[in-house]
Amino acid sequence: MKELLTVKKNVMPVALNKILFFLLLLTLNIVFHPNALYSQKITFSAKNSSLEEVFSSIKKQTGFVFFYNSSTLRQAKLFDINVKNATINEVMDICLKNQHLNYTIKDKTIVIGIVNEPTILIEKKNVPNQEKVVIEITGTVKDSLGNPMEGVTVKVKKSTQSTFSNKDGHFSLKVEDKNAILVFSFIGHESVERSISAGSMDIVLFQISKKLDELVVIGYGSVKKKDVTGSVSKVDMNDLQKAPVRSFDEALAGRVAGVQVSSVDGQPGATVNIVIRGNNSITQDNSPLYVIDGFPIENPNNNVIDPSEIESMEVLKDASATAIYGSRGANGVIIITTKKGKIGSPVIAFDTYYGNQKHLKEIPLMGPYDFVKYQFELDSNNAKNIYLRNGQTIESYKNVEGINWQDLMFRTGSQTNAHLAITGGTDKTKYSITASSFNQNGIIWNSDYKRDQGRLVLDQTINDKLKVGINVNYSNLVQNGVPPTDNSTSVPALMGNVWGYRPVTGDSTIDLIDQLNDPTADPLTNYITNPLITVKNQVKVNTTNVFTVNSYADYLIIPGLRLRTTLGFSRSVLRTDIFNNSNTRSGSKTGINGVNGSISFDEHNTWVNENTLTYNKKLSNRSTLNLVGGCTEQGDVTDNYGFSARQIPLASESLGLGSLSTGTPYSISSTPPQNWTLLSFLTRANYTLDAKYLFTASFRADGSSKFTPNNRWGYFPSGAFAWRIS
Repeated sequence: MKELLTVKKNVMPVALNKILFFLLLLTLNIVFHPNALYSQKITFSAKNSSLEEVFSSIKKQTGFVFFYNSSTLRQAKLFDINVKNATINEVMDICLKNQHLNYTIKDKTIVIGIVNEPTILIEKKNVPNQEKVVIEITGTVKDSLGNPMEGVTVKVKKSTQSTFSNKDGHFSLKVEDKNAILVFSFIGHESVERSISAGSMDIVLFQISKKLDELVVIGYGSVKKKDVTGSVSKVDMNDLQKAPVRSFDEALAGRVAGVQVSSVDGQPGATVNIVIRGNNSITQDNSPLYVIDGFPIENPNNNVIDPSEIESMEVLKDASATAIYGSRGANGVIIITTKKGKIGSPVIAFDTYYGNQKHLKEIPLMGPYDFVKYQFELDSNNAKNIYLRNGQTIESYKNVEGINWQDLMFRTGSQTNAHLAITGGTDKTKYSITASSFNQNGIIWNSDYKRDQGRLVLDQTINDKLKVGINVNYSNLVQNGVPPTDNSTSVPALMGNVWGYRPVTGDSTIDLIDQLNDPTADPLTNYITNPLITVKNQVKVNTTNVFTVNSYADYLIIPGLRLRTTLGFSRSVLRTDIFNNSNTRSGSKTGINGVNGSISFDEHNTWVNENTLTYNKKLSNRSTLNLVGGCTEQGDVTDNYGFSARQIPLASESLGLGSLSTGTPYSISSTPPQNWTLLSFLTRANYTLDAKYLFTASFRADGSSKFTPNNRWGYFPSGAFAWRIS
């Protein structure tokens, strides 16, 4: 036995006599053949009639039952109708023409609904011991321009049940859960979720244009990503901040096309080399220019910024994009904007992580047998005296366990980071206070890195025209350890000692691990020393303190014209401590300096002042114009000084750097301060026509004191055109 109940979703209660009449039909269980129902002929004529009057006449002629919201029909237009021998579908099409209503016929029932609302048919099936309710959902899917979308996936959330829209955008799906949620998805479009109880099933899918509408910082301004004419890449910060790294430059590896990131030697805190679109010079530096919160910096210490502090990062690659930065933009530009406060109650956020680090691969080295055999090939007489004692042969070393210096040098490192942020503000004042601590123990003994950082950001709206702000950052960086690949002297680098030290001795009384020098080696020709003893005794500590303050004032002169003035100052002091005691190659008795040490300082003081005017104007409904012009000044003063001592008595070497006064002064260095200044004028114009044709032209003139008076000025024009096809 099958009963059909057709209702309109969210329909107001209908008249009681209509419900009783419908229940009576169900009780009588009258069965009609569908084709016979729909082929019934209707003859009817009326003028200036309402839908309710017409539906009543149709019901008398055909027996069809109508379900509708009375208030909805009362809002419908009056109309004229004159039909003869017409089918029910033909009559319904005439009745609902220009009425913004639709209808659904199910057997002997006609449900009237609003076009923007779904028609839901509930079908009850009597199943033994249970009642199963099937809900049929119908609707349409269109794009943002109102065009029907074919092939849109319509799926019941958390279910495998799904269907597709047809060429007209229509879809139909039967579900058994009245609380079901439908998910509409199509390639290149944002997915939409809609509960079947939400009302409208006329779905509109929008193209994924959010990223195209994101603002991209391009230098002295920002534009929507879709309006960029030069080659600019915006870094996905959500993806970048997932990487547990010390600095943002490490996290850039493999994330931006055309950007090559390489580490010098992997030492904790070591410099990371970044090259954008290949090397531009064979002999000179190829590092890009960094602009941090509007502060241009050449070759900065990127460890001063916790990656968690970064809000956005853009990479300017081609000449069109970098020309606005003149001579210093030749190798590309990386623009970094740190996080600021947001309107709302104070928010306290704390995050931390801990991880282990371990070397994944070792250099394959000779074992005892191969090493001894190789020594015989080099000098058989000397090898015989050293390795063939007490009846030993070359074959005897096949079963000898050698020293694996790599295992002795490497350890399991660790890395921890803790970050605390307090942000908040009102529509007038926004603030951000952060502090972080980073610690890394390297995979080589006696190597580690530590960073402590604090930042304060304050933005204040004085009135409708004036805004001011300040960004203060302080970082203390401590790097400890000997660079593993430093070949700056005749002494082999640390890893050179590891790979070159012999794995076996022919004399059982010799312990290579506990001796600084190999007793069989000639110290005049063989500079290899015990790497394990060296790394645990040699001291090299770089301590850097960086203080940066950057302030701005933004004034709206007239609508569309804005003046921005920034003033920044950065001070960096690097102290390098080196101490070589008697258990190091450089401080051993065989060395000419004996126990020695040094302390040196490197100071940089940089200032910058930038003044720019920005004008935005919508020329018409078809075109917009953006103009930027300005003048910038920047200067730097560098100072280096230090002292060193050698032949420190062994009795006082335990004092470390405190024993320098007991040694013989070796050098006292103090170079005259070196300074440079840069004066620049810049301008840029962006013109957009019909949101399709994009024109950009820029010009910058740089005057640098680094060059002679007759060659101090350089000029950097650029232009670009883009056509957005779709």
